[in-house]
Amino acid sequence: MARSHHISWLLAAACLGAGGVLCAAPAPFHERVRGLVLDLLKPGMSAVVALRERRPAAISPKDSVASRERELELSRQLEQSRLDARRLQIEAARLRGEMDELRSEKPKPFVGETGLPLFAPDLLTARVLDTPSMDEIERTILTLGEGHAARVALAEWVLGEDGVTIDQGRDTHVLADSPVLSGRSVFGRVASAGRFTSRVQHISDTGFRAHAKLVRRSREKTVSGSEGLLVGAGEGLCRLELIAATEPVEPGDMVVTAATIPGIDEELYLGDVEKAELSAGASHWVITVRPAVSVSSQERVQVVRVGLHPGRKPVEGAEDESIKTAQRSEGKPQ
Repeated sequence: MARSHHISWLLAAACLGAGGVLCAAPAPFHERVRGLVLDLLKPGMSAVVALRERRPAAISPKDSVASRERELELSRQLEQSRLDARRLQIEAARLRGEMDELRSEKPKPFVGETGLPLFAPDLLTARVLDTPSMDEIERTILTLGEGHAARVALAEWVLGEDGVTIDQGRDTHVLADSPVLSGRSVFGRVASAGRFTSRVQHISDTGFRAHAKLVRRSREKTVSGSEGLLVGAGEGLCRLELIAATEPVEPGDMVVTAATIPGIDEELYLGDVEKAELSAGASHWVITVRPAVSVSSQERVQVVRVGLHPGRKPVEGAEDESIKTAQRSEGKPQ
């Protein structure tokens, strides 16, 4: 501490001595020393002046608020310009689409009257019969007074041991392969038709085949899925085959008809997916379907008979009148 104090006194004494020497020196020597000191201090002074010039002037609070408001206004204008540009792009895309559609559109056809369909369905309600024995059939034939003289054979009453018997046959225009419904659900098909009764094959009977497709339920709507082949598996169940492993399938999905019945342009209910299994490396699902309608639950069914639409049937005498009209137009004598 004492040494540091001693050094400070020495520096002060040296400065005083140097000042005294400068004061006693002649004037020309003063000018040289002064010029040398100024040359040494000139770079530092120049740097100070440049720093002062670069330092921004103080901004008042009022100018700061105005600058911020201007910045916000410019940001709003920029965002509005972007939105306007996006709307113009969308409008331009819409106009291009309309122009392409107009260029590719063919002349519109004349508006005409909607014609009647060629075929119309006719539902015939039939009662499901318990399988009668041979003795009961023979007694029924005798009671009705029908027999071999009326060309009624046992084969026209009982058409096989499989399936379900209904009380409608060829006498009511029931034909083989006619669809059999229960409401809007498919019960099966007419396997064979006798004179007074017919045999119906349920959709769960082995040998039954139908073009079907999956329908997935959701909270908002139903979505159509992949199409496949519904096959009767016996024991009251069916299988849905040919559904690729890449398709989504879940228990509870509906199965409906994929091919419409002539005259009925609606999908008909076949059943629900009860089990869906996919083995490792398999290319198709193994799907078990529970039919919508079981055999034991039905007492009556509807047989679909498809015929010519009533409005398409020729009116009696209309053909002759059309011939006469054509002859008059050609100038031929009637």
